[in-house]
Amino acid sequence: MPQLQSPVQELALQDAESIQVLLNSEQRGALLPFVGQEMTVTRAARQSGSSANTTLARVKRWVRLGILRTVGEEHHPRGVSKVYRSSADAYWVPYRFTSAESLTELARAVYLPLLDRMLREYAGVGARLGGDWGLLFQRRGGTWNILPTQAAECRCSPLDEPLPAALLELETLVLTSGQAKALQRGLMQLLEQYRHGAHPHGETYNVFIGLAPAAV
Repeated sequence: MPQLQSPVQELALQDAESIQVLLNSEQRGALLPFVGQEMTVTRAARQSGSSANTTLARVKRWVRLGILRTVGEEHHPRGVSKVYRSSADAYWVPYRFTSAESLTELARAVYLPLLDRMLREYAGVGARLGGDWGLLFQRRGGTWNILPTQAAECRCSPLDEPLPAALLELETLVLTSGQAKALQRGLMQLLEQYRHGAHPHGETYNVFIGLAPAAV
């Protein structure tokens, strides 16, 4: 078999058929097992929850579009299976191929499941506190703020030791564009600091960061 070059880091997609693979939630989920790793159709179908026949049909089309490529073969008692891998580690899609509605739907499809899981896990931390702990409901701007605290007369903080590390905050801030960019950079730098300082024997925590101009 000829020697294949390593996949490029990023590939710019410029045709509507290829771009639709990434904008469509089902196809995007089915493609994910192949991105950055070698994968057979059977294993990819199992990971994505699709049928093997549907995955195979998609794979053939993705190879034709240049999104996937064949990288080898896998021998097993029932025969030989082709092994595929994404042609790039990431795909770039121009905004002109999208609309505000499709971008909103894309953000919902990618982030809402993660946010919903984080909310459930955050609520689970509160349920485990028990004892004299409860919820303090108070107004913050135009919405409710819910703060875990002990008895009403005790302003204990979830930051106190040895309580579990859990935090859920939503703020509406009035900032200049320069302040907003400084906040954006600071948040990303803080995230990078802990991402690269991950402890090999630590626990796994979900961190969700968001910043966007409020709609006028």
